[in-house]
Amino acid sequence: MPKPETFNELAHLRDSGFGQPAPRHGLKLLYWFAHNYVRFDYTGCMIPQYDPTDGGFGFKPFHNRIDDDDDRLLPNQNQPYYEVGNLNVRYANELPPYVRGNSNHHWGDGNKDRIIIRLDPYGYIDRVYVTEHKDAPNFSHGCTYRISQGLLRKIENMNRSHFLQVTEHHHSKPQVINMNPQSRPTGFSQSYVGPPPYQSSESSLCETCCAAIFVVFVLIVLFLFFIASMKNKYQ
Repeated sequence: MPKPETFNELAHLRDSGFGQPAPRHGLKLLYWFAHNYVRFDYTGCMIPQYDPTDGGFGFKPFHNRIDDDDDRLLPNQNQPYYEVGNLNVRYANELPPYVRGNSNHHWGDGNKDRIIIRLDPYGYIDRVYVTEHKDAPNFSHGCTYRISQGLLRKIENMNRSHFLQVTEHHHSKPQVINMNPQSRPTGFSQSYVGPPPYQSSESSLCETCCAAIFVVFVLIVLFLFFIASMKNKYQ
């Protein structure tokens, strides 16, 4: 079986589409896991802060059996796997509210995401995977990824809102400008009145000539009035 792709960067997680869009809960589940479930010792080993064999938070064994694709989801090692993320199993209510969300979403897409961990013989977490159901009994091979220790540390050092902001796709619709003359175009200020009306060069030249003729006419009238006044003065 091909090994699942390893994610080392937040961009890898974002571009994979894991845990997206709402009501999927995978990204919030991963944030909780990095912040509240796993810690690193001074050697860099991952230590579970709770024993997954106890079933807390809804953890249960993942048996990694050969599935309908005639293959195992994860590498076949002689080490136990445990999964978490099913919101409808016992003790899943121990997960924080921001992971569980609305109980109406605990079905379908709202309950398809999982985290799977592998324990080594000493009880340390050896591998961390994220995956999603493609149908009721089976997980998707193409949507199963390993989360590196480095990426978990990055998530651990982020607040939740920032983590979700940089890992979720944000699709924005293009702005549509309403050209109805009864309404102003969207996005323009209230002072926008549009471009000045178009005038042809011939029309502008005609107006200039008329103005010049009017000025000459006024000057002639004033000159004649001045001449008449001078004649009357010397008679």
